[in-house]
Amino acid sequence: MSGNASRSHVFNSSGAHTVHFVCSDAAGNQNESSRYSIIVTALATSAPLPTSTPIPVTGQATIGGLIKLVCPPVAVSADHPCKAVYYYGRDGKRHAFPNERVYFTWYVDFAGVTEVSATALADIPLGRNVTYRPGLRLVKFLTLNRVYVVERGGVLRWITSEISVRELYGPNWNRNVDDIADVFYANYQFGPDVTSASQFSPTAQTAVVTNIDQ
Repeated sequence: MSGNASRSHVFNSSGAHTVHFVCSDAAGNQNESSRYSIIVTALATSAPLPTSTPIPVTGQATIGGLIKLVCPPVAVSADHPCKAVYYYGRDGKRHAFPNERVYFTWYVDFAGVTEVSATALADIPLGRNVTYRPGLRLVKFLTLNRVYVVERGGVLRWITSEISVRELYGPNWNRNVDDIADVFYANYQFGPDVTSASQFSPTAQTAVVTNIDQ
């Protein structure tokens, strides 16, 4: 069988839908397409999509990988749910990255992100947010005048003197400080203060934690 055909369909509700196609010729031969997941948004007044618009194909979530909701084939805002990236942990939960600064302490780009359907994403419960990878960045909360080093397990330790922070992160240490919004305060735990540079090793902390599950 060969040739082209087109068919339009209006969905009665927004959300995730699964579609497939069955074509037949005059002799009764049939061929069925693969199944595709699409996201329908409530755009009642917008023009129909051109027939050349591709239907997004979703993948399979893999534990230890990155996942996100597949975006609809229309322009979406920066805060659309499909823009959020999650780590699919070995605990069976998905863990959100609060922002790109946290994300880029773990990954160099978004090449490894798998897009999944709304149903598949909803089947994975939410876990705690991803915290900064240990050793790489200094952090502070917006309303607290303290700079912290990051240890394994999302543990923050207040580094009490500028002399110590200079020894650990160099003379331009202040360029290595990220602000954390107060709303994420509960994402972290707090350990003993760092009163001398000998009490913390950024390179050792980074080396021992190579993935988020650790």
